[in-house]
Amino acid sequence: MSAQPDENKIPVPPTPTDDTTNSKSGFRWKTGLVITGLTLVAEVVVWYTANDRTQQIMRSYITFGTFLCAFLLWWFFGSGLSWKTRIKGFGTACLLYAVFKAVFRNEGTYGDFLPRYSLRWSETPEERAERYWNDLPFRFSPPKPIERPPDHGVDNVFTLPTSRHDWPQFRGPNRNGIIPTSVKPDWNQRPPHSQWRHPIGLGWSSFAAVGKKIFTHEQRGEMEVVVCYNRETGLQKWASPTRTRFSHPAGLGGDGPRATPAVHDSRVYALGATGILTCHEAMTGRALWQTNILTDARAENIEHGMTGSPLIVGDKVIVNPGGQNGRGVTAYDRFDGELLWAAGNHPAGYAGVRHETIDGVDQLVVFNGDSVTGHRIEDGAELWHFPWQNTFQINVAQPIVLDDGDLFIGSGYSLGSAKLNIRQKDGKWTVKDAWKGAGNNKFKLKFNDAVYRDGYLYGLDDSILTCVEASTGKRVWRIRTEPPIKYGQLLLLDNALLAMAENGDVILLNVSPEGGKELCRFKALESMTWNHPVIVDNHLLVRNDREAAAYVIRHLDSPGTNQGELP
Repeated sequence: MSAQPDENKIPVPPTPTDDTTNSKSGFRWKTGLVITGLTLVAEVVVWYTANDRTQQIMRSYITFGTFLCAFLLWWFFGSGLSWKTRIKGFGTACLLYAVFKAVFRNEGTYGDFLPRYSLRWSETPEERAERYWNDLPFRFSPPKPIERPPDHGVDNVFTLPTSRHDWPQFRGPNRNGIIPTSVKPDWNQRPPHSQWRHPIGLGWSSFAAVGKKIFTHEQRGEMEVVVCYNRETGLQKWASPTRTRFSHPAGLGGDGPRATPAVHDSRVYALGATGILTCHEAMTGRALWQTNILTDARAENIEHGMTGSPLIVGDKVIVNPGGQNGRGVTAYDRFDGELLWAAGNHPAGYAGVRHETIDGVDQLVVFNGDSVTGHRIEDGAELWHFPWQNTFQINVAQPIVLDDGDLFIGSGYSLGSAKLNIRQKDGKWTVKDAWKGAGNNKFKLKFNDAVYRDGYLYGLDDSILTCVEASTGKRVWRIRTEPPIKYGQLLLLDNALLAMAENGDVILLNVSPEGGKELCRFKALESMTWNHPVIVDNHLLVRNDREAAAYVIRHLDSPGTNQGELP
């Protein structure tokens, strides 16, 4: 007889495999949904509580990174899925990321730290420039040994006279971005005529322009190169290289030199991003002297490199390397490069030194990484000091002396702006803030200089064009153009405000305390632009980190010609 089954015995199910244990019915999706939901809530909080767009983007990176870590922990240890499914999902995500990296390359960031991408197989800006340079009759000036001038005269160099109509340094003759001329705002019907356009080396230097020559600083391979172009044709006249290259360790801000050369008394003074200060004959490019201001100051370079354009005062070239032990600001003999004095103990900022008169005293104003200070021209001795520091010690926008003698300063990264009352009595200086921007009314100038006229400041408050009453700090208005200016640069004309937008557009706006309105615009450059535009005679000169161009513009008035000497 066959055995009868035991009806009282409880059947034991077969031992499941790992795949059946973690079947779809075991998927613990609610935890993943909670993680995603909390991340979305956190992102909304970040977006509406951050003080500026840069803070929004940076906190969003942190939020996303936290979400990614939490999601991966849940996926591997809390999802309830089979290990086979978990590994497949993770592998698929890695494959998609690898495909993205294979298709696109990162080219740095926009002004708000959002990444920039381009197709990996497209020609890079450096490759395009290399191809252009290979077609030139010469790439660099023939190398010559540096010869220190035998005396403090200019007879040993070819002369380049400077006119009152030239643009010999950063942001114009007075370093304030104000041009006493008017242009016809008819660009929608008659856009400026393109005179020339060609590739250029990396970097954020602007142009200095004297006569028919324009000067800039650019990166060509492993060389920082001071270059002279013909203003009418764009053809290279000379190029003087120095073997060095600056690159941000995280790829932020791009490679190459940042500071605009200064032209004075037939010489060109240029400061590279790694601290190399050079002097060249303006007509020939022959190197007369060079030194490294960071080595001289025994200082480390700052995160985004040396940016402040050299300032010429009398026979001195003044820069701010940011060294300790009395070497934060240094002055060199402009004829032979010898160190004349060093003073100050503050970390370097990114703004160039200014020559100003405050309370009747000629002095140097230095926007350091942690403060703004005044220094005696003769020996650099510190006259006064006002603490001013944001999270990253990034102070970039040029300080502005107002009509009442007070000093305006502004910074980004949520810090804002202030008006400083600086006075001296019996040789003792006092500094008090007349006002500071507060809340959403901070007037945050990230790396974009403001302009000032008739008691009002016009600038890009965290990328939005804003008018502020200088006496009170009160915001008068804000306007958003379309497309937006974002992190561009401004020039103030007699009849308009000219904005070089981050996307390469040049825009004319009608601005006054009553309001602002876009008049016209045209596409000047085809890619992201942070460099300052230049207007000299009837030419608008623009460049970024990949191309340079000149446009002929029509004036309402006659600004004159580049003839004659400065009185």
